[in-house]
Amino acid sequence: MSQTRKMGFASVFLLGINSIIGSGIFLLPGELYKAVGRFSPYLILLAAASSIPIILCYAKMAATYTETGGAWFYAYEAFGRYPGFQIGIFSWLLGVITLAAEIAAFINIASVLWPVLKTPSAYMITSIVLILLLLLINLIGEKATQLADNISSAMKILMLALFIGVGLVVLHFSGQSGSVAPSGTDVNGGFSTAFYMFSGFAFLPTVASDMQNPGRDIPRALLAVILTVAGIYFLVQWLTISQLGAGVMNQASPVVAAFEQLVGPLGKQIMTLGVMVSILGVTISTSFNTPFVASSLASEEHLLPAFFGKQTKSGTPWVAVLITHIVAVLLLLSRDYLFLVSCVVMVSLIQYVTTSAAAFKYQKPQSKYTLPGGKMIPVISLIVCVYLFAGLKLNAILLGVGIFILSILLYWADKRYGTPRELNHTTK
Repeated sequence: MSQTRKMGFASVFLLGINSIIGSGIFLLPGELYKAVGRFSPYLILLAAASSIPIILCYAKMAATYTETGGAWFYAYEAFGRYPGFQIGIFSWLLGVITLAAEIAAFINIASVLWPVLKTPSAYMITSIVLILLLLLINLIGEKATQLADNISSAMKILMLALFIGVGLVVLHFSGQSGSVAPSGTDVNGGFSTAFYMFSGFAFLPTVASDMQNPGRDIPRALLAVILTVAGIYFLVQWLTISQLGAGVMNQASPVVAAFEQLVGPLGKQIMTLGVMVSILGVTISTSFNTPFVASSLASEEHLLPAFFGKQTKSGTPWVAVLITHIVAVLLLLSRDYLFLVSCVVMVSLIQYVTTSAAAFKYQKPQSKYTLPGGKMIPVISLIVCVYLFAGLKLNAILLGVGIFILSILLYWADKRYGTPRELNHTTK
């Protein structure tokens, strides 16, 4: 019987690029400019540099434990079942909130062509229709998801390459740029927004078992990916504000507006449709994968209540699918993409803190990767996380507290009324 082909470094690198680049780069340049003005491209580089200590902690843990899992697995290994349960909840919710954020991003982009979508009623009707379509795609299965993911990945890279290429050529020959407003002073908020644009790096360790040599490739790939994406983001932000200047703050999709100014009305149509396809593909992939995260954590790893693992005869985790999409609809009631961005950062930080603490506590001698500077890296990583917490919106923090309280109740109920279960893996 032939074995599934494992991913080499190039595949891991491309997977990392695709995991990190999402809707943020198309929608958030105006928010970054509003926060720190003309220094926003450099804030992106600062966010990338600040993510490196956290990335190194993930690399350390991924090289130590090459099983598929990520943050919840590291929490279990370092601190026991209850922390593993808590991080399992947040791992699933990260997918749910990301799903809601991508739907909100899709509607925001679509409103460039159809302004009626900005009205509350049209926004919610569109959200519900999209959720129902996603539920249908979940029933169709993995082939539809893989096709959507491949198309969206190609479209995303194509749109960014087109924007950067045309932008550099036009600005080189025209020598013109938009007027620049005084810099903003919301460094904390801007830094949190910029950091959101890099949050997808935590996905790579979750597929460690599919790699040829995760102990070697994950550390190299994570650093290569973050540097590459930082360069792309820097150019997009710089070109956008060079073209639009202070007007970038008034655009629903600054990249679309900048491209329209570069090549005319046709550019607006091309970029808007391209970005919509890109975001829709990411949305479909997140909608399909997130329920399986919950189902696996329940039925295989026993770190979520057992009912999350219930499946149809065809293997669809129907309970997890329904709960995932119902919670996404509830989040979409906020109609606030920036609130959802803040929530993604909040949930991601929970995982970053746990992984950094695990890297600090557990230095496995046979690991194939040694942290430069030893335990100093996890300490720096925790300091970065504390700073990021300070930049979060209050409503996102309150949501996090509510999730934490709910997870305590779920753990208590599962322990009291559920079947006693242990994590389904062999500890090294």
